[in-house]
Amino acid sequence: MGPLTEGMLTCEMSNATSGETTALENKTNYTYLEIENPCSSSPCLNGKKCQAGFTSKGFRCQ
Repeated sequence: MGPLTEGMLTCEMSNATSGETTALENKTNYTYLEIENPCSSSPCLNGKKCQAGFTSKGFRCQ
């Protein structure tokens, strides 16, 4: 999360996975916010792919 731009917070996404802070670029006035990935525990069975979001469980299996 970064500084306000036209009254809104700046948000940038990264491809870094949990704990991989070395992949992040240090930027002035930005704060790194990590969220828990509901797919990290591999909840899907039978070779289905886990996608974060989409349901009240926080993930769906496809």
